[in-house]
Amino acid sequence: MAEYRLEMHGISKSFPGVKALDNVNLSVRPGTVHALMGENGAGKSTLMKCLFGIYKMDEGEVLVDGQKMNISNPDEALHHGLAMVHQELQPVPDRTIAENMYLGRYPLKSYGPLKVIDHKTMNEETVKWLENVKMPFDPKRKLGELSISQMQSVEIAKAVSQDARLIILDEPTSSLTENEVEALFSIVRDLKSRGVSFVYISHKMAEIRQIADDITIMRDGTYVGSWNMNDISDNEIVKQMVGRELTNVYPPLDNEPGEILMEVKGYTSISDRSFQDCSFKLRRGEILGFGGLVGAQRTELMEADRSAESRRQNLTNEGGYGYRFRYLKNIMGLWMIQSVRKELKEEYSYGYICEQARRQEIPSLVDCNDDMFLAPASMAEAVKEYCEKTGQQAPQNEWETAAVIYNSLGKCYGDTIRQIEQRTGKHYDRIYVVGGGSNAAYLNQITAKYTGRTVYAGPGEATAIGNLLAQMLYNREFAGLKEARACVRESFDIVKYEK
Repeated sequence: MAEYRLEMHGISKSFPGVKALDNVNLSVRPGTVHALMGENGAGKSTLMKCLFGIYKMDEGEVLVDGQKMNISNPDEALHHGLAMVHQELQPVPDRTIAENMYLGRYPLKSYGPLKVIDHKTMNEETVKWLENVKMPFDPKRKLGELSISQMQSVEIAKAVSQDARLIILDEPTSSLTENEVEALFSIVRDLKSRGVSFVYISHKMAEIRQIADDITIMRDGTYVGSWNMNDISDNEIVKQMVGRELTNVYPPLDNEPGEILMEVKGYTSISDRSFQDCSFKLRRGEILGFGGLVGAQRTELMEADRSAESRRQNLTNEGGYGYRFRYLKNIMGLWMIQSVRKELKEEYSYGYICEQARRQEIPSLVDCNDDMFLAPASMAEAVKEYCEKTGQQAPQNEWETAAVIYNSLGKCYGDTIRQIEQRTGKHYDRIYVVGGGSNAAYLNQITAKYTGRTVYAGPGEATAIGNLLAQMLYNREFAGLKEARACVRESFDIVKYEK
């Protein structure tokens, strides 16, 4: 038996203008977990791509169980007993666990001259390999029903089923909970006891200390050294990774956050199983972190304003302070108007639609936050259906439809202001509105009517002014942001809409 399961000697790889790897070495003993560490850009992924034949190395050699290998693609690597579980899994969620396990290598059986997939054999073999990693799943279950950690277990079982003697785990715990990490480590320890070797790529020092037997450190595409984990401290690992002593890993926090730039209250998803009633504040000069376990809906909360999620709740504001309140307009209502304009084949401007809506006399109102308005085949038909369902006068043409939406939007503004006052315990006697384009004048009149507050409106073309301001700042036509703001304030008149 060879001393090392894997040996990589003098590996070098260059790209135009960059030497990504320079004489790198890696030696992995049988039945051990070998940690591969380095900062981002150290060359860890490039080294693994050279191993699997994705990149052709310029210099160096690879030996597997003492035999020199010339691997030109990942399929050859598999045949030599090398497998990799990537950080970003690429499952086929709508296919079964068994079909994912044997993707590209389905067992076949003959029906006369035809070759068909042998599902019975495939399912039986999948059960055997899943039990091998202590994951007794139903092979007919869809892979998309599993958690991330369970999908990783399936990938490991897949590698073992291909007789892999060395498995690369690339940041395997980046999306796992503590319990899921322990379950993964249990599988790794069991396979290690049966002679399987692992290369474990991670930045998490505690995990490396817990699972690894040996460690190799890379820095800027070069080989720094290899150690037994018992012979190197955490501080020394960090020092070797960055190339210098770190005497102030956690510097004192002397930053004083400033005024509130954004405040979110009661933010709620349209899905009952997603985030509910979330509130937070972001101040100038601070970093606001969102923590939680996998599935806590952190990502969904951050992405909500770019999707239909943001059309449900409208308790988001920018810079509320004193008796003033910068108000974020009801996104759902504006979406409805946009949809109506599209149904008119965009033949009319928003200004023309506003003017026609102003002339209509229809008392009907709809709930702009009703789910039926999220993605209807026809917004005009959806508004008509809502009015008929609630016993109100149904609009007879596009202009009456627009009038219903604009007035409903105004009512929604009023309801939202009252909700905000109820939640904050404050009273806002005026609303400040910036932007709005052609919709602005009519919307501001409606807002004043339905909220019972005075509306002060800034420039309608706020986005265009912002772009121009950014260009002038870039060209150093202003001494600074303060001077630029003063110029903007002097360039337009505040329009007042009485309640």
